[in-house]
Amino acid sequence: MNKRALGITAVAVILTAVSVVIGARAIMGTAAMLRQTRGEGEAEPGNLERTGSEIEILLESMAQAAAYGDTTAADRDPMVPYTPPRRTTTTTAPRAPRGPIYKVTAVVIDEENPTAVLMVDGESRIVRVGEEIEGGRVTAIEHEGVTIEGDDGVAKLYSPSD
Repeated sequence: MNKRALGITAVAVILTAVSVVIGARAIMGTAAMLRQTRGEGEAEPGNLERTGSEIEILLESMAQAAAYGDTTAADRDPMVPYTPPRRTTTTTAPRAPRGPIYKVTAVVIDEENPTAVLMVDGESRIVRVGEEIEGGRVTAIEHEGVTIEGDDGVAKLYSPSD
């Protein structure tokens, strides 16, 4: 049994060595044939340049695709060169100036002269009915809140207790 195993191993080693020699000769023969075909002992520069430029184009396309977000296989045909979508810039119309921000902080109900404390754009202000403030005029002060009438319409501001 040992002789048989030794024989099989020897045959396997010899066959491996033969296949390595045949492979090496094939590679050397191909290289020699390319040199003879070219005549100058160098590879064809056109093939290398074309391959290099194709790689550059591929890398550029990949960078562009990354800049525009992920794409999936369903997004495009992989056999067609990638062309990124055109970026569209939309300009929005300038916003109209926004009116002041009101907040009722306190309401004092006096039958003759009701008064309220308003925060107008972050600044505290004591107001009474009929008084002009930024963006309008105070038309009512009630327990529930303050009513302001202005160019934008009527606004009911509720007191913090409600």
